[in-house]
Amino acid sequence: MSISTRALLLVALVAIATILGFSYATGGGEGYATSTTVTIPPRTSTSVKQSQVGITFCGGDVRERVVAIINKARGSVGVPPVSLVDLGLARGKLMEMINEDYFGHCNPRGLLYPLEHPGLVYYYVEENIGMTIGHPLQGSLLDLARSHVYSMIYNDEANHWGHRDSLLDPTNNLVDVACGASGDRFYIVIYMVKAWINWTNPPHYDKGVVSGEGRVTLRGSSLAGVSVYEYKAPHVLSWPVKSGVEFTCQDYSIGRLYAVVGSGGASSTGVRVIEPTVYQVRGGWFHVSFPLPRPPNNSTYYVVVFWVKNTLGVENPYDSSRYREEIPAGMLVVGRGLEGS
Repeated sequence: MSISTRALLLVALVAIATILGFSYATGGGEGYATSTTVTIPPRTSTSVKQSQVGITFCGGDVRERVVAIINKARGSVGVPPVSLVDLGLARGKLMEMINEDYFGHCNPRGLLYPLEHPGLVYYYVEENIGMTIGHPLQGSLLDLARSHVYSMIYNDEANHWGHRDSLLDPTNNLVDVACGASGDRFYIVIYMVKAWINWTNPPHYDKGVVSGEGRVTLRGSSLAGVSVYEYKAPHVLSWPVKSGVEFTCQDYSIGRLYAVVGSGGASSTGVRVIEPTVYQVRGGWFHVSFPLPRPPNNSTYYVVVFWVKNTLGVENPYDSSRYREEIPAGMLVVGRGLEGS
């Protein structure tokens, strides 16, 4: 995959949010290259300091039903199912939107939830969110959740089919789901996860150096490269609507391509090259270490993405070029205010 393609894939990823009723949304089976079991590394930061008062969360049965709907749609187009996992991301994002009275991919400070809580996950994630406002809300939590998921998959033209392409992407193999209601508002958060690396030493940042060691679990795959993206928190131009909800970023992007690690052809594209101190790849196993300066200020973050070769043998049913050659499978966030940065 070319450097320019890698840049486009992540910068223009998905505008994913839906709003229904008064509702809003922005926008391994037989025959597939299956993975071995992926072990989720222990979270290094699990403290989501938000109140749960006044929130009625969807139970496990509703979350499982959401995943069943997604998997039925995936199966209908020849895409393998995803497995439900609790990473803490979806629930934390849901609570933040309710407690801070906003709806969008970034909070009123301009930050994406995975960037502010990097210890929750070391895999690449795609965020899908939806909201319903009702006076009062009509239907059960399951009814509301089901309505959003169907809209994301089958009625997403207004969002350029960003939800559908994420929910039905064969390179996603896990899903973290949360939904719930507070007052006259219902929210649903779906993080699609690309977990194709078993981390023996999860990616971390210490004294100006990024390091990570693991094994790619896709059969016949290996590490394809490492890229660094620069995310600058935007000045959020938001506007209040019904029920005092503040609308923020409509797009989910981890920023612009800042650098590539050890790629000889990158200089011709104008992208800086970082020479690694360690870059070892043997089959599926890899160990990478490279210098990275601290971000210049508290509103800038570096997002390190580990790419693996796509050996799934299953194309995206709606966009055959999407992650055709490489999959963004690992992620590390580096910020001045984050632990270890």
